[in-house]
Amino acid sequence: MFIPGKKSIDFENAPAEERNYDKFGYCTIPDNRLHVHLKRLLHRGLKVGIVDQIDPLSLKSSKLFKRQFSHVYTLSTYIEDTIADELNKRSGNFIVSLKETESKITIVAVNIYSGEVIYDEFEDDFTRNQLDTRLDHLDPIEFLLIGELSKDTERSISNFTKLNTSSGCVIRSEKREPKLLAFVN
Repeated sequence: MFIPGKKSIDFENAPAEERNYDKFGYCTIPDNRLHVHLKRLLHRGLKVGIVDQIDPLSLKSSKLFKRQFSHVYTLSTYIEDTIADELNKRSGNFIVSLKETESKITIVAVNIYSGEVIYDEFEDDFTRNQLDTRLDHLDPIEFLLIGELSKDTERSISNFTKLNTSSGCVIRSEKREPKLLAFVN
């Protein structure tokens, strides 16, 4: 059973209905049904966090249960035999990170099922033919978009997402600022 609440930690860009809640939405799922329900949530394009009870002694006392995050999953990071078999029918299964500067588009694609990593940097025209070709070949199931993107690039990604959602899986997309992903030397 789903207890309604906020579904995102991005409070500034949250939908209007989420602003009415003070707490996060959650649901309780028995351990033996976790993978069934997790699969359903992931196919809807959600990022799912698993919270486990880590203090077994609390069962015998009147203390509050101690809990903590144990896993965070997206469709591209969750490996389970039935999902892996289903996703292997697809050609891609890549997480694609995309960054655009004034003259270049940089792509890093990672397939966690095979360990394959692809890096490419290229210049493209306003029609984004080269980007479209790369997305068609990679067939990503998740996007990590870094920084500001041009309207042409956003349109290309949006068109790819709309065309490839028909398989039943929602393609997840997440935007991040470049300063959050900077490496410390």
